[in-house]
Amino acid sequence: MTGLSASQLAIRSTGIGASEVGAICGLSYYGDDGLDGQRLGGPHSVYLRKRGLVASSPQTVATRLGHVLEHGVSVEYEYETSVALAPLLDSNNDPLTMRHPDYPWALASIDRVRTVDLIPVEIKCVTGKRSHYSDGDPCDWCGRRAAMHWGYGEASVPDDVLAQVQWQMFVCGAPWAHVCRFWAGNDGPEFEIHTVKRDDQIIEFLFKKVRAFWFDHVVVGIPPEPDASTNSELCERLHAQKVLRKLEKAP
Repeated sequence: MTGLSASQLAIRSTGIGASEVGAICGLSYYGDDGLDGQRLGGPHSVYLRKRGLVASSPQTVATRLGHVLEHGVSVEYEYETSVALAPLLDSNNDPLTMRHPDYPWALASIDRVRTVDLIPVEIKCVTGKRSHYSDGDPCDWCGRRAAMHWGYGEASVPDDVLAQVQWQMFVCGAPWAHVCRFWAGNDGPEFEIHTVKRDDQIIEFLFKKVRAFWFDHVVVGIPPEPDASTNSELCERLHAQKVLRKLEKAP
């Protein structure tokens, strides 16, 4: 699969997609190259892309194979649940980007929907070791807290993926969603389906953060402060009401 089409890029420049919400809220594990090759993460890198100051990340072997694996994972989902899945496509046969009916800057591209009830299904293909992950403590390998990683059981969905799926439910009006994960790593392969219920408290938190980012920065062309992903994550953990993990607000 190639990169995004011109029409897809044009649509995504008019709002904030679900996969960008985690970065805006300081929850994303990943960063992008900024101006002059500077490595940035969090809301600043999203701002640069939305304003057309940097190009979108190019396709890599990992991203191309991820798209290919989505089909295979969806087949396994259908086998496990006896429910058919279908991609949402636009008139150009590209993945459909949905808009919230009341907030046209709120966008979401959903991997698949269940044909029986149109419930969104987010597909994740994960690789690598996870023996170094530990609940509550920073990861010995990369220094990030456990909530930023895939782990074991129902509570293992990382914060950035939870933010992504809650935003999808906000845009399309779904009461719940499935996160379908295929783990192809040293401790795999594994296949798990996690149910994520719509949480209006989380959605309200995300909405306020994303709306302020869109209108106070992107629309008016005022960049947020450059901040590496770790700093953005730390800021959120210490100063924001982290409803995603029900943590108390820091004094």
